[in-house]
Amino acid sequence: MTSMRWLNLIVVGITGAVACASFGPVFGGWPGYWAAGGGLVVGLLVAVFTAWRRWGVLNTTALGLASYLLFVGPFALPQTTIAGILPSLETLARGGLLIFQAWRDLLTVAIPASSFIGPAVVPFLTGLACSIAAGRLVLLRRGHLWAIIPMSAFLLVGVLWGSVKAPLALPSGMVFAVSVLVWAAIRQESARRAASAELGVEIAKISPWR
Repeated sequence: MTSMRWLNLIVVGITGAVACASFGPVFGGWPGYWAAGGGLVVGLLVAVFTAWRRWGVLNTTALGLASYLLFVGPFALPQTTIAGILPSLETLARGGLLIFQAWRDLLTVAIPASSFIGPAVVPFLTGLACSIAAGRLVLLRRGHLWAIIPMSAFLLVGVLWGSVKAPLALPSGMVFAVSVLVWAAIRQESARRAASAELGVEIAKISPWR
């Protein structure tokens, strides 16, 4: 993997970490960070693996769904797991249902949402889906900056489904914006240098002094 691809993944990780911070207040602290961060890490691992294997959208989606069912227990539904790690039948059943139901639950339950079983699926699922999408965009596509869209969606969900009292909202937004701007500048400079080098090679090929 080239250094630029590593940089791309690091930026996705940084912006994802910023998005994770937006889920803390509504869950009363670490449960929100744990669920969102777990989704982020698992999603990036899925993205790296599927990009390495050159898998298409269908296979990637299947692996993403399998990863969700395998890891939703320890990160979002620990009360339903076996020994806090292994998914039980209840984990699988609730996990499947909460893909759709958890969004409403998080909007309606009292704060902290960590007192209830289910709402933590929202940050985990959002982190998983958005990081898979962003990771594959920066690893397999030329339009790397398109990865900003899923990571912005991750942050937006944290804001819209989060708490009104969010002391980290402003600094998180600033870190997110600065990270994206610096990344865009580095990518632009890298593209400019690559174009200049390619032009130099072409000129050398047609030079009569060779």
